[in-house]
Formats: sequence, structure tokens, C-alpha cells
Amino acid sequence: MSESHDSNESSSVEEETLDPRDAAVLLSETKRKASVGLELNSLVLSVLGSFALPIGFGIIWWSVRHQHPYQGPTVDAIGLFYLLILVIDVVAVTTLRRTSRGVGGQYKKNRRMLAGMGGVGLIGTFTIMGALEHAHVSNVVVYGIYPATVPLLVGGLIGAVAASQREDWTVYFAALCISVVAAGAAFAGPAGAWAVSGFGCGAVFLVCAGVKLYQRHAR
Repeated sequence: MSESHDSNESSSVEEETLDPRDAAVLLSETKRKASVGLELNSLVLSVLGSFALPIGFGIIWWSVRHQHPYQGPTVDAIGLFYLLILVIDVVAVTTLRRTSRGVGGQYKKNRRMLAGMGGVGLIGTFTIMGALEHAHVSNVVVYGIYPATVPLLVGGLIGAVAASQREDWTVYFAALCISVVAAGAAFAGPAGAWAVSGFGCGAVFLVCAGVKLYQRHAR
């Protein structure tokens, strides 16, 4: 009986043991699916950015384009801007969750780390904005040049770090270009900064999306 029981257990273990070739195929397929998911994330976010930035920053620019002296965005423009951001965030988060399903390990850790960096960067950016207002700095800076450029500059650098971790060099260079455009937009004045940042960075996102589509088609 004991021999029969041992032989049954041995047979069961052999059946449950995965063949090395099958394991290699499974690992390769898992990596491929993860890569496809991350690529789709980049493509979706690039497309969203190419629409969201020109529209959102365009709304702000439209409300301030004739202000002399410059006062800052109107309440209506700010409301429409944040409504657009909310819709974009919901779409982006939903897409990221779907395409990242089953992707874990180091990618998940990196995503959490970058989310923390982004949160601290966003809070820090607007904290400094409040400090500038407290110091009675001109509206040209507090409600114009600073919010139209600094958040995008910081976000572009964080995006570049995230892309470098994934070795996604298309997004890496696009993120750096966004930071460069945002920095250059500071020289366009309080109203012009909104237009240059919005349409310039939107164009960068559009080019990035086009390159991503070409790469997917080529593969």
C-alpha cells in the first residue's frame, strides 16, 4: 500500500511540474503582454495629452488674452479647466488599470514611487504659488507665468524618470521636450505662456502618439 501511495504521489508531482520549455514560453508571453500593456498606456496618455492640454490651457488663455493689466484666469475658465482635468483623470486612471492588469513586481513599485513624487511635486508647486501670493508678488507671475509653466516643467521631468525606468525612450524624449517647451513659454508673458504651454506641449504629445502608433504598426 505504501509503495502504491508513494508511486501515486510521485506521478502527481511529475504531472504538476512545469516543463522548462513551457515555463520559458509562459514567461516570454507574460513579458510580451506586460510590454503591450505599458505601450498602450503610453499611447493612450499621449493621445489624451494632445487633446487635453490645448483645450484646457486654451480655455485659460481665452479668458486672459485681453487683460490689461493682467489679473488672472476668470472663475468660469478655471471651473471649465478643472472639469476637463477631472474627466481626463477618470479616463486615464480607468485605462491604466485595465492595461496594467496582471503587471506587478518592480513596475508596481516604480509606479507607486512615481505617484508619490508626482503628489509631492504637485503639492509643492501650489504651496510655492501660495507663498508667492503671500509675498505680494505680481499677478503676472502668481496667476500667469508660474502656473502656466512650472507644473508642466516638473511633470515633464517626472515623466522622463518614469519612462527611463521602462526604457521607453520615445516617451522619455517627449517628456523632456515638454519641460523645455514649458520653460520657454515663461518668456511669452502671462497670457502667452498659457497658449505656448498648451499648444506646444499638446503638439509634443501628438507627435509622441504618432511615433507610438508607427512603432506598434512596425512590430
